[in-house]
Amino acid sequence: MNTPPFLISAALLFWGWHAGLLFLASVCAILLEASRLVHRRWEFSTSVLCRVWDLCAVLFLAAFIFHYAAETPIGVLMGTVQWLPPVFLPIMAAQAYGEKDKMEYSVFFLLLRRMKGRRKMPQEKTLNISWCFFAVCVVSASVTEYRTPWFFIGLCCLAAWALWSARPGRYSAWTWLALLIIAMASGYGGGTGLPMLQRTLEQKFVDMYAQYLMGRMDPFKTRTAIGEVGALKLSNSILFRVEDLSGSGGPLLLMESAYNVYLRASWFAIRSPFASESTGPDGATWSLQEISLSTATLSISAWLRRGQGILSLPKGTMLLEGLPVGRLCKNRMGAVKVEKGPDLVTYRVSTAANSSLQGAPDETDLEAPPDDASAVSAIAGELGLGSMPPAEALNTIKSYFQKNFKYSLDLKRKNAWSTPLDDFLLRVRSGHCEYFATATVLLLRKAGIPARYAVGYMASEYSGLEKKLIVRGTDAHAWALAYVNGQWLEVDSTPAVWVQSDRSKGSFMKPISDFASYIYFLFSRWRWGEEESSVKKYLLYLLVPLILVLVWRIYSRTKSAAPKRPEVEKETGLPSPEDESGFHRIEKRLMETGMGRMPWETPYNWIKRLEASHIQEISRSSLGPILSLHYRSRFDPVGISRKEEEFLRSRVDAWLEKVSI
Repeated sequence: MNTPPFLISAALLFWGWHAGLLFLASVCAILLEASRLVHRRWEFSTSVLCRVWDLCAVLFLAAFIFHYAAETPIGVLMGTVQWLPPVFLPIMAAQAYGEKDKMEYSVFFLLLRRMKGRRKMPQEKTLNISWCFFAVCVVSASVTEYRTPWFFIGLCCLAAWALWSARPGRYSAWTWLALLIIAMASGYGGGTGLPMLQRTLEQKFVDMYAQYLMGRMDPFKTRTAIGEVGALKLSNSILFRVEDLSGSGGPLLLMESAYNVYLRASWFAIRSPFASESTGPDGATWSLQEISLSTATLSISAWLRRGQGILSLPKGTMLLEGLPVGRLCKNRMGAVKVEKGPDLVTYRVSTAANSSLQGAPDETDLEAPPDDASAVSAIAGELGLGSMPPAEALNTIKSYFQKNFKYSLDLKRKNAWSTPLDDFLLRVRSGHCEYFATATVLLLRKAGIPARYAVGYMASEYSGLEKKLIVRGTDAHAWALAYVNGQWLEVDSTPAVWVQSDRSKGSFMKPISDFASYIYFLFSRWRWGEEESSVKKYLLYLLVPLILVLVWRIYSRTKSAAPKRPEVEKETGLPSPEDESGFHRIEKRLMETGMGRMPWETPYNWIKRLEASHIQEISRSSLGPILSLHYRSRFDPVGISRKEEEFLRSRVDAWLEKVSI
C-alpha cells in the first residue's frame, strides 16, 4: 500500500460506523494495516491475482443475490454497494501482502486476459488499487438512508488526511489548511442549501397550484372522471389478493379514496391534505384510528409501483400490521398512501364496526353542481326525498335505481348538448357504477344528507387454486358514502348483476393467465422476503463450493517469498538467492549508510523513495535494471541465462565502485 499510514483503516472504520458493521470493519482494518508490520511477502503471479479478483466477483454476486432475495428498504443496488469493502478486501489484501505494489490491468478485465493469451502484447500498464479501495470505502459509507452532520465531518477529515501527503510544497501548511476549510464549508453549504432551495420552490409551486384548484390535492390521485373506473374494467389481470382471516364471508368493498366536489363530469378531493402517521416499534405496524374491539381481520397482498401507492382498505380500518414501508399518510377522505416500500406487500387489516377513516362532513358534502342541478332536482322532487327521514331516503334511492335502471358498460349518448349525468338520469337510464354512484351522491345531498363519492374494488371472486379472494381490474367499483346518525354508511345502488356481467366477458385464456399470475406471485413473495423459504437459503449455499474451489486454487499456486534465516542457510551450505544475484551487497552498503529498506517497503518502493532523496549516485535509472534482473533470478521459473548472471554481477560491482557513500 502506498496510501498514508492508517488511512485505509480509518476509511474502513468510517464505513463500519455508518453501515452498523463496526466489528467487521475493525477486523478488516487490522488485517490490512498488519501488512506494514509483517516482514513476510508473497509472490502473487498474474494468474493468481486473476483468481483473487474472480473471488471478489463471486462475493459481489453473493451480496447481490442476498439483497435481491431479502429486499431491504434501501434497495438492492444500495444494499449491495454498502457491502463493497468486505467484497473487495481479498484483492486489497493480495496487494498489501504481495511483493508488488501494482497489478496489471488484465487482472480486472476478462477481455484483456484473452487478448494477452492469444498474442503478445506490449508491456501492460499497472494499477495501484489502494486509492481505489479507499474510494470504495467512502462511497459505501455514504449509501445510508439517513445521514447526520457527523458524516460530512468524518468525510472532510478523511479527505484532508488523504490530501495532506500530496499538498503542493510552494504553499505553507497554514495556507493549504485555510483553503481546505473554505472548500469544505462551501461544500457543506451547497450540499444542504440546494436541497432546501429545491424543496422550498417545489412547495411554493404546489401551494400556488393548490390555491388555484381551491385546496391542496393528493399527489397520487386528486380527481377521477366518469369513465376512469370503466377503463379499469377492461382488464382481467389480477391486481391483489384478499384473505378473510375472520371467516365472515361475503363480498368486500375495498376503498382507495373518496371525493367531495363534482364538477363537469369529474370528482375532486378538495381541502384534503395528507398527514404522516407514526409507526410502531417494529416499523411495520400502523394505527390509523383509536383502537377498539376488532370485528374482522383481513390479509391483503398488493403491489406497489416503485414502492409507493394507495392502499385498498375496507370500511372501519383501524390497524395495519406487517406493512414494511418508510412512510404512511392519510387524509380526511379515507385515502391511505404509502412510500418507500417493497414492490409487493402483504399486510393484515383489523377493522371495527361503526367506525370509518372518513373525516367529519362539511359544506362541500352538501353541494350540487349547477350543470346537473335540473335533472337531480327533478328526480329528487319525483321521489319526495326532501321530506323523508335519512334512513328512508337511502332505501328509496337504492330501490329507484334497482327498478328503473340497467347496468351496462356500453354507453350511448342520446343528446350531445346535455351532460353525461343528465343523459343517464333522464334519457338513457343505463350505465355503469360511476353513473349510479354519482347520481346517488347528488340525490342524497338534495335530501340534505352529507355524501361523498368513493372508488375502489369489490372483492367477491374466490380462487380455488390460491384459497383466497382475488381482485381483478374488472372488479373496479364506485359507490356512495352517506353520513347518517353520526356514521358514514356505504350506499351501493348499482344493480348487483354488474359482477356477473363484467366477469362473463373474460377470455378463454383466463385460467392460463391466472396460473401464470399465481406463479409470479409466489416468486415475488420469495423475492421480497414475504415468507421464509429454504430456496433462498440454499441458493446462497450454492456459492460456497465455488468460493472454496477458488480459494484452494489461489493457495495451491502461491509461493511464499519470505527470506530464509541465515542460520538455516549456513547449516545447509546452500547459497541464498541474494548471494547468487549479488544484490544483497547493495542492500548491505545502503543499510550501513542509514538508507536501508523499511520493513513494510517493497524493493521498488524503496528505490523510489531513495530517488526522491535527490542523491545523484542513487537513482532509479541505475538501480532499476539491477533490481529487474535480481527479481528474475529469484522468482522467474525459467531463471536467467549465464550471460545475464555475469552481466548482473558486473553491474553490481560497477555500481559499488561508482557509488561512494
